[in-house]
Amino acid sequence: MYDAARVQALADRKQVQQPYPELCRGGMLVLRLPGRSGLALAPIEDVRAELQRSRPMSATARLQLSAHRARFGMAPVIATVAGHVLGTAELEGCTAVGGTAADGTPIRDSVLQLSDPGAWAAAFLGRVLRTPPGNAWLWWAPSSRQPMSVG
Repeated sequence: MYDAARVQALADRKQVQQPYPELCRGGMLVLRLPGRSGLALAPIEDVRAELQRSRPMSATARLQLSAHRARFGMAPVIATVAGHVLGTAELEGCTAVGGTAADGTPIRDSVLQLSDPGAWAAAFLGRVLRTPPGNAWLWWAPSSRQPMSVG
């Protein structure tokens, strides 16, 4: 059913060390993937595909991500399952996708355009990132106790 060595490797992971890389101190988009998704032990290609699927995100959140990219030149993206970092990327853009649900409710989803991460990612990969409780994603500045936005 499972690979005991891979499960043990997850259990043995160390926490991400502070201070975080300079490029991440202004904030990072943390995407919390569901534990039941099977991604915790999946190949990195499957994790990357999951990162690029559409997800609920308001226009305000998209604007905040764009502003961060304009100010810092990039926005770090970190994918976790139960705090375990599974993948990283750099945000290139965030596009609204929409439509209307069957009940007439507008759909406010976004699709992330991502590129390969820079050297900063090495500080996160294979480690555990402790973040405040929250929803499926959060824009988190490590110097802050509370997330700046949640989705």
